[in-house]
Amino acid sequence: MAGGRASTRTSYKEADSDDDWLAGDEEGATKVFDDLPLVKGVKGKAGGAKGTQRVGDTYGAGPRKKARKSKSKGKEKVKEDEDELQETEKQPEPLFSLDLLLKLPNDLFLEAGSALPTTCGHIDTLGLLHLSRKCKTMRKMVFSPTMTGAWSVSRRRDEIPLPDGISELELVALMHGEGCQFCGSSERFHRDFFFRMRSCSRCRKQYVILDNRLRNAWPDLHPKAKRCVSYSDFDLHRYRPHKREEPAYLIEDLDEVNRELLELQDEDDLAPFAAAAVAASTNSYCRPSPPLMSQPKPKSLVDDFVALKQAEVAVRQKESHALQKGIDTKRQRDSEEWRAKRDGQREARKKLAAECSPVLVEKYGWTEEQVAFYVRQADLFGTSDKMPKTSPEINREGWDAYRVEVQASLERFAKATAEHRNYDALKPIYEQYCRSAGAFAQRLPNMGDLTELPVFKDWLKHDCPPFDEALWESRLPPIEQTLQKYAEELRMTAIKTILHATTGVSTLKLSKDPADYPENKYDEAFFARPTSLYFGTIRESDGVWGYTYRSASFAFPECLEHFHWIDWRPKQTQLRKQTNQRHVFFVRLILRAAELDDDTCTSSDLDDFGERFTWQDNAPKSAHGRLFGWNNLLSRLDSSGPTLRELEAGDVPNIKLLPLDDPRVKAAKRASGGAVDSSDEEDE
Repeated sequence: MAGGRASTRTSYKEADSDDDWLAGDEEGATKVFDDLPLVKGVKGKAGGAKGTQRVGDTYGAGPRKKARKSKSKGKEKVKEDEDELQETEKQPEPLFSLDLLLKLPNDLFLEAGSALPTTCGHIDTLGLLHLSRKCKTMRKMVFSPTMTGAWSVSRRRDEIPLPDGISELELVALMHGEGCQFCGSSERFHRDFFFRMRSCSRCRKQYVILDNRLRNAWPDLHPKAKRCVSYSDFDLHRYRPHKREEPAYLIEDLDEVNRELLELQDEDDLAPFAAAAVAASTNSYCRPSPPLMSQPKPKSLVDDFVALKQAEVAVRQKESHALQKGIDTKRQRDSEEWRAKRDGQREARKKLAAECSPVLVEKYGWTEEQVAFYVRQADLFGTSDKMPKTSPEINREGWDAYRVEVQASLERFAKATAEHRNYDALKPIYEQYCRSAGAFAQRLPNMGDLTELPVFKDWLKHDCPPFDEALWESRLPPIEQTLQKYAEELRMTAIKTILHATTGVSTLKLSKDPADYPENKYDEAFFARPTSLYFGTIRESDGVWGYTYRSASFAFPECLEHFHWIDWRPKQTQLRKQTNQRHVFFVRLILRAAELDDDTCTSSDLDDFGERFTWQDNAPKSAHGRLFGWNNLLSRLDSSGPTLRELEAGDVPNIKLLPLDDPRVKAAKRASGGAVDSSDEEDE
């Protein structure tokens, strides 16, 4: 839980390679960044954070240690040293270095240093950061103390305020640094300008807590603690306005403030008794002191502390909102500039295409089809880098290279068009064949599976003739042989999936020989057992909403008609996903509650019980006190029940079948309009 844990002060350092300018071991210009903290306010993880070295944590690590050399013979070592010395002598010295700049006269050096901030002021902060990554010399110059003014000028030019307590480079690292500051992950991390940190969702859960979780996670939290710490909206629901924004708090800040408030609260609680004791000792020789309740209430230390903290929080929140607004404004401005640049480039391409189209056909041998393709591409936003930006008279080689690319694209599109034509010709003929196949059609592949079969893949190529009735009849024997083989493989997949779900044996260890799965053993009775059923949906018509979906269990191969996305997803993939060991575990719990045997009962026996099943304990709020049919209960267990690991550890839901004379069963029958026995009514 979040409350009552001892916290440890830990330094969180940059772990991402994008901020490698903070991880250098250079002396002099970049030495000022050795102790640069990049996370303000995040002091430690809830419950104590161990100060271990993370993978990739290079900030503040100092100079790297030299690699240990392997032991070798003396002659070889001498030869290696000579080779290294020769390589060092061959390396040319850079034309410009920081040492050369430092050798300038003092007046020239001071004048050049004072002009650097003004000279680089036209570059934004991201541009300065990119400039620092060109070479080590440039990095030393850009991050030298004399360049602090350049960073400030660039920031003010973008109208971004600098909050109190954060330096220019800390703000740059927050705005442009890549990756989570805690684990170094560069995938799906977020920048929080209220907490001044970059974090991924996993690390954020460890250091930040939402307001709606405080009641359960921190029951002993002081009621005024939330007023004394800054909070963050984190822009989680900017694009989801229907969601209510929940403020978030740093766990470490709440823990620190909570301990101080509890100590002050204890002092406030003892203050009246202390005042009464002092008054009693002072007035012992005079008249008796007034009762404790009639004495004036002393000044509250908690109220003074809360008022002081609220003022600090108000200032910080104001700065954070101003920073967020400034950055959002800059992003919007940059986006508008990018769109204007993109539209300008598009108009320039269209203008050039209109001017060059006649010339390309007349003088340079382009075909009308190639020119038409070029004109269409010039009107698109995403274009090829090889598209020339000048006239053919200026860049003849560029236009020739682009013509080759245009011709390749035309051939590729013609090939795809022919393949789509063959597909469209095959589809109605195959659908007619499926309708005439009867019950066997359930085991036939859909169009997505059909086009992936080797025989049909060859027939649907661009250089093959399109299908018609005569061509289909001539190819019918190999087609039926291929479809029969597919149906047998589909049946084997269903059997192996059921065996894996019921026995736990991996499908990779099961036999791949069809002879090991005979029809007399794996027959309709095998597929009709409750543990062999696949979970699917039935679409039912509804007069109000058009249609609704209802969960139900189906045997193979009928289940293939009730899977979602069965029109285009492979049927074998659907079979593997619609049942598993966890699903079968829940089915067996329901059978145990109904006192039925899996080998002898069917789904009809479970349907006869109606809505009499209940989920007794550890059920979600929406399932408390509800009566379920076995299919509805199975659907709820699949969506909200324990995981397979929890089930194997003993966290098993308590499923119970209520008797017919239970009052809840009778009330449900009346509510649904069902008949109730007269004997039951007399008993009531």
